[in-house]
Amino acid sequence: MNTTTTKQVYRIGVEGMDCAACEQLLLKRIGKLSGISASFADAEAGTLTIFAEPDVSAEALAEAIVESGFTPSGLSANAPLVPVVDLSPSERLLGIQAPAEACPVPAVADIAPVAEHVSAVAPAAPLAEAPATVPSAGSSATFAVSGMTCSSCAGVIEKVLGKTNGVSTATVNLASEKLAVTYDPAAISVAGIVAAVKAAGYTATELGAPAPKTVAGKVTLGLIGMTCSSCAGVI
Repeated sequence: MNTTTTKQVYRIGVEGMDCAACEQLLLKRIGKLSGISASFADAEAGTLTIFAEPDVSAEALAEAIVESGFTPSGLSANAPLVPVVDLSPSERLLGIQAPAEACPVPAVADIAPVAEHVSAVAPAAPLAEAPATVPSAGSSATFAVSGMTCSSCAGVIEKVLGKTNGVSTATVNLASEKLAVTYDPAAISVAGIVAAVKAAGYTATELGAPAPKTVAGKVTLGLIGMTCSSCAGVI
């Protein structure tokens, strides 16, 4: 009995993916999903193509795209994700092959709109019932950021830090490649901010940080050419 699993090719529109760095960020996140054999992101076309098991979770795909800082387009409860057969040359280079028309596989379950997914989060408790807290004065820091190539990269960093506990505001200036952050030092450190930026796929270095202390040392050198005490005095 043949138990070979038929894989399918799915193509999803992605908004906000503008450069090669955006492509790599999305592919890195998609690659962590179960059932994905290959994937191809095209920033110019604004599409993500995946080669996956027919039972791959469509909801997981949408969540992964959103968590990467982008928005899946053209997806709703009335427009299910369906297999495609028209592949680009770049997709074929990855070894992705369209399924044979004689072996159709049912479409993956509908993907709920992103807006509905966000609204499903339980509402916060009423302010009147929340315990009184003393607002923290907070601290601020400025970082040099490398690895950004477009405005979407800046947006990804701002979104990631915006969801990081202890960060009040995060503003990226793409032209100067700088990141300004206000944060609660009791909840997160500068090292924690740097780690969050690194997790998003970029490198942050704090500006104005104190220079590392240096320690004086000794070195002994052998000298050739001295013939008298005057030579030593000259040196």
